[in-house]
Amino acid sequence: MYDLNFFSTLKKQKQKSNTLKIVGISVLTILLLINAVLFGTSFLLFNKLQTRINNNLAYLDSSPTKEKLREVDKANKEVTIASEYLTIVKKTATQIDQSKLITVDLLDYVRKLAPASTSFINAQYLGPVVTLDCISINVTDPINLYHLMLLDEHFVDVQMSGFTTNPNEGTVTFSIRLILKVGDPS
Repeated sequence: MYDLNFFSTLKKQKQKSNTLKIVGISVLTILLLINAVLFGTSFLLFNKLQTRINNNLAYLDSSPTKEKLREVDKANKEVTIASEYLTIVKKTATQIDQSKLITVDLLDYVRKLAPASTSFINAQYLGPVVTLDCISINVTDPINLYHLMLLDEHFVDVQMSGFTTNPNEGTVTFSIRLILKVGDPS
């Protein structure tokens, strides 16, 4: 005969279930402790970072730092002004060097080459390049002046452009672009 002890089986199942409950509660407790430690550590680190941020902001707002920033601003403005000044000086030096190429004697020489009926309206120069805007009352003067300048040894290149006749006034306007020989004294 079997000893049917129904309660012993129930008691064993209950004991297993109690063991599972204890293991589950233990795991849950360990996880909660780990979370608490992580939260506490992150809270401390956050507070430490916040303290550093506040210290840095206080440093930036302090009067010695603001004074240094004003000095840096002033130095930057001085550097900007100095660089602009240098640019102007270089441009002026270049123009002075260019003006040594274009002298009154050279303009007088070009004027003597031009026929008497031709006048200069405008003269521009950039380095050895001279552009002359001219007006003449004689239709053949532009071509004559162009050929004279082509044959002249003072000029490397001569180009004529903008040839326009005005029949109402009886004039011819034109431009001549000259490239001077660099180092030419006249």
